[in-house]
Amino acid sequence: MKTLDFKKTGILLLMAVFSILFWKTSIFFPFKIMAVFIHELSHALVSILTGGNVLELSISSDESGFVKQIGGNSILTASAGYVGSTIFGGILLVLASKNKFQRYIFLFFAVGILFVAILYVRNIFGITFCAVSILIFYSLFKLNLKYSYFFLYFLGITSSFYAIYDLTDFLSGGRTDAVILSEITFIPAMVWAVLWSFLALAIFGFFLKKVILKTNSEVLAYKTEEQSTLTKDTENNNL
Repeated sequence: MKTLDFKKTGILLLMAVFSILFWKTSIFFPFKIMAVFIHELSHALVSILTGGNVLELSISSDESGFVKQIGGNSILTASAGYVGSTIFGGILLVLASKNKFQRYIFLFFAVGILFVAILYVRNIFGITFCAVSILIFYSLFKLNLKYSYFFLYFLGITSSFYAIYDLTDFLSGGRTDAVILSEITFIPAMVWAVLWSFLALAIFGFFLKKVILKTNSEVLAYKTEEQSTLTKDTENNNL
């Protein structure tokens, strides 16, 4: 039998509501750019996995981005942005909810962004964003702050909901992935936009259940792990 983790549920619910209410404000600018980066990286990864060759990955200060690539499956590559960012966000939420993974997620981000920047990022804003992101993630890895998982939760939520947030760009006439895919498949862009939005919600719900619903043994293991971390912090402070 699984029980609801009220603490995590409350934290994630507040973050989700906050992000929805203030998504269009400058507060979320760094998170939106990171969401764009993950979105474009998802395009690049699927292009490579389907036999394509990625030439460049670009992100801009106007919250747009693109991937220059040759070959690969065009339909899967075009669909990968929103689906990939939602899956990435869901996995991030699951890993961030586990104490033993939290610190190393920051190191993974720092190393991963460095790798992508060296191979594919060429524009000034993109390089600057990657450099600042690497510095922030590596600093958080080294500092190992107790509540740094809040930052990871925000990244997971904004990345997971990106398909829904970005639907407003499509409605305002932007040339989104839905429009590009409609040109390839002749299926209306609205169909793709709505499909991705529902798929994003389904994927987010799947991963969310893994975060907020725990078996009794998992709850006990989490409390033991949390107590162990608290004990280590106390010992370090006494040194």
